[in-house]
Amino acid sequence: MFRLTETEKEQALSKILPKLRRKGRCIVWTGRRTTHGYGSIRFRGRENVRVTRLVWASKKGPIPQGRFVCHRCDNPPCTRIGHLFLGTNRDNQLDARVKGRTWRAIGEKARHAKLTADAVRDIRVRLANGEQAPKIAASLGRGRQTIYDIRRGDSWKYVAESYF
Repeated sequence: MFRLTETEKEQALSKILPKLRRKGRCIVWTGRRTTHGYGSIRFRGRENVRVTRLVWASKKGPIPQGRFVCHRCDNPPCTRIGHLFLGTNRDNQLDARVKGRTWRAIGEKARHAKLTADAVRDIRVRLANGEQAPKIAASLGRGRQTIYDIRRGDSWKYVAESYF
C-alpha cells in the first residue's frame, strides 16, 4: 500500500505543482523523467517515486499493493487526475493492446481481424438466444472455432457485453 500522511501530501504537492504545465488537454510534468517519459522525483529523502503515484495518493488516497497509476490519455508525463486510473499490470497491458500501442494489437486493430466489436456483440446475442455456433459461423463466413472461442471468452474478451 502506497500511502501518504497529510504532511507528505503537502510536501509532495509543493514539489510537484511548480513543475506542471498545461499541454493540450494534459497537465504535464516538466521535471526529471524516466527513460520511458514518466515524471520521477526523489521523495522521503531517498526514493525515486513516479510523480503520478504522488499525485494520485495526494488527491485520491492510498494505492493498493499491486496497483499501478495508468494513463487514459497515453501521455506518460501527464498528471491530470481525470486522465489517470488505478489498474493492475494486466489492466494496463490490455489497455495498451486495445489502443494499438503494443506490437500485438487485438480486436479490430489487429491486421488479420475478420470481425468487428459490433459483430462480436451480435454473435453473443445470437448465442444467448439459442442459435447454434455452426449456423452463426456459416452465416458470417467464419469457422465454428471462432464462434466457440467467442462463446468461451477465449477471444474478443475485451468487448463488453451489450445489453439493450
